Amino acid sequence: IVHASIEDIIGENLTGRDPKESGWMPTLANRVLRKRWEEEKEIFFKTPRHPEWKDSEWDNAKNQQYGAIELLLTKVGASGLDANLITIKLWRQVQRIILSCEGELRSTDGRLMGRMDLLLAKFDDEANIVGWVVADLKTGKVPTGPLKPTVSRQLRFYRDLLAENNKVHPEITAEGWYTRGPMVVESKGPSVLEDAYAAWELSQPSEIPVSYTHLRAHETLRYRGGRLLGEKK
Repeated sequence: IVHASIEDIIGENLTGRDPKESGWMPTLANRVLRKRWEEEKEIFFKTPRHPEWKDSEWDNAKNQQYGAIELLLTKVGASGLDANLITIKLWRQVQRIILSCEGELRSTDGRLMGRMDLLLAKFDDEANIVGWVVADLKTGKVPTGPLKPTVSRQLRFYRDLLAENNKVHPEITAEGWYTRGPMVVESKGPSVLEDAYAAWELSQPSEIPVSYTHLRAHETLRYRGGRLLGEKK
């Protein structure tokens, strides 16, 4: 719900609006959040098996939605601004730095793919693009230390696939945007594409069923039923 509402706000058509107009963001944010909330609620109740729908989470959704807005404002130097004070001119600046929203990434050979929440441009003082930022919205718990390996790997996968598809590119950074904070955590480290391709190879059908040989490449197998199945090399 939060992700979809942010996509709506980013894509809002501001053509013909007074650049000085303010006070419009809370109304827009509430409208698109409610729309997405009701869409998700309808889908939820059509699901045969489900827990209780938690209407109490509405305030949490609103807070996290504005957390994402705050992170976007930070990228144009307007951190800490009250939603009522966001002008049309300022939000156009935010829209200007967004190169892609919910953009699909696919390797040239078609084997790897992913979907970025946001791709942003970093500009220098002369309006030249000097960097790209791959941002992934995270509505879960804010990390108190380093990113979990799975999260770090996900972010670097987007970064590396984007670089692979664009041989000439500016500096690319990958960031987890935690809307509960709000807080940004950068993912740093070596490329993960080699591992991704290796995983793809292991996923391909063969005449031999998934077996001990395949599992041994990635997992340490422990005792099951008193019999040692194998161990990591």
